[in-house]
Amino acid sequence: MKLHYIFHVFISVFHVSSGFSVFDILSPVVSLYAEQCDSRWVTCNITGLEKVLYEKVFGQDLAVRVILTALKNHLSKTNHKKPLVLSFHGWPGGGKTFVKDFILEHWFREGQRSKFVKTYFALKDFPSNDKVKVDEYKMRLQEDLQEKISLCQRSIFVFDEVDKYPPYVLDAIKPYIDYNTHIDGYDYRKAIFIFMTNIGGPLISQISLQKWLKGIDREDFKLSDFEQPIRKHSFNCEGGFYQSDLIRHHLIDYIVPFLPLERPHVKLCIETVFREKGKVPDHVLDQTVKEILEELTFNPPEHHLYAYEGCRHIHSRVDFTIEEIQRQERKNHYSRGKNEL
Repeated sequence: MKLHYIFHVFISVFHVSSGFSVFDILSPVVSLYAEQCDSRWVTCNITGLEKVLYEKVFGQDLAVRVILTALKNHLSKTNHKKPLVLSFHGWPGGGKTFVKDFILEHWFREGQRSKFVKTYFALKDFPSNDKVKVDEYKMRLQEDLQEKISLCQRSIFVFDEVDKYPPYVLDAIKPYIDYNTHIDGYDYRKAIFIFMTNIGGPLISQISLQKWLKGIDREDFKLSDFEQPIRKHSFNCEGGFYQSDLIRHHLIDYIVPFLPLERPHVKLCIETVFREKGKVPDHVLDQTVKEILEELTFNPPEHHLYAYEGCRHIHSRVDFTIEEIQRQERKNHYSRGKNEL
């Protein structure tokens, strides 16, 4: 009891004599161990992100260029007009989730585990199309946004599987991504919103194929080739963007197309996974990669140009192949042992 009294007296005297509270003194210590909204935990490492995207994301030069430009501009601004809003479109296996994960890992020291990240999934967060339920989702969304922003203005909100969301649910966030300085006393303009969807996948493939048939190199594709067609398609397609105020009022800053992956890109994916696992000798790697590529489906049938699944199941295919190689080695080892007997 006496120690408790002495401690409080010390705190009071320290505060009066120094002009600082004990929390001012302890906050750097707390920041060492508990995630805080400061540069130690919110790293915004754009240099590291740029390096890893160019090294580990294959076939998506256009998307990478757009995303890096958007993030650099957002980070460099001192007077934000609105939050940065990105929408990733394309077939599964094209790298949308891959890129999103890299962004989170380089924006926050805790990456996806950061308390300044909130991710929504269709079946988990918005499973019903019932109007009463949708109204509940909208209210919860707004509460979530305010809670995260109250912790850190540089929070990131990720909306995955938007194509499976009930229509109009995303209209609830319109004020938060619009040109508003404050909402209920909170400033959202330094935040980032990332939407991810398969909407537009066939359209992106169609536009890409038309350009390929005209002899236009993939590296020469422009964002303007895709942005407006995807925007229009998303607005009229069943899902979270259907007739959405987000599109109607042009609040998505960048519609980012993830192009369908071609054979050389998938080959790089396979080789990278094998090298990361380091369990296949180099002298059999080339042949093994060829065998996996031969098992994959490429469309359209007359051109065999785009991988149907992209790089989506490459890890599981590589794991299976490694296990088969090791099983054969064990079998050969046992056979040699029997022969020696």
